[in-house]
Amino acid sequence: MSQSAYKAIAIAPAGSGRERIRRSVVPALAIVLAASLTGCANRDSVTVGAIPDDYRTNHPIVIAEKNQKIDLPVGAGDRGMTGAQRDALLGFLEGYDKSAAPTLTIAMPVGSANQLAAQAAGRDFARLAMAAGVKRNRIVMTSYQSAVPEARRRCASPLSR
Repeated sequence: MSQSAYKAIAIAPAGSGRERIRRSVVPALAIVLAASLTGCANRDSVTVGAIPDDYRTNHPIVIAEKNQKIDLPVGAGDRGMTGAQRDALLGFLEGYDKSAAPTLTIAMPVGSANQLAAQAAGRDFARLAMAAGVKRNRIVMTSYQSAVPEARRRCASPLSR
């Protein structure tokens, strides 16, 4: 054999070893690179069936009614409704829905130091409510017994609707 053939044979095995390493390492590096890049992907995972497709579930109609209350303090020496009470009650009645006509309850203390003044103020409250558009049959006047001794000296006449 000639020397050039030896060189070709001697070079070929050395080159084929590098080629084998390159052939096995390059795909492994590509897999590792692809796997590491998938962690950077920002995908929103959506569970099938988790998002309702019914309009009644997506856009419900919610109707709520809440009771509103106002406390109007009545002093034992008061003779009916005061100007401040009148203004507070008129402000309270601005939100009254005449078409729905909810019941307006006037609760007055009984057995307290201001019982007589509270009864007179309660009647005035009812008259003012009727003048403001509340129907007479939608006004309920009730009484309550004050359980706290201090409250018997200075009671309030709560209104609610």
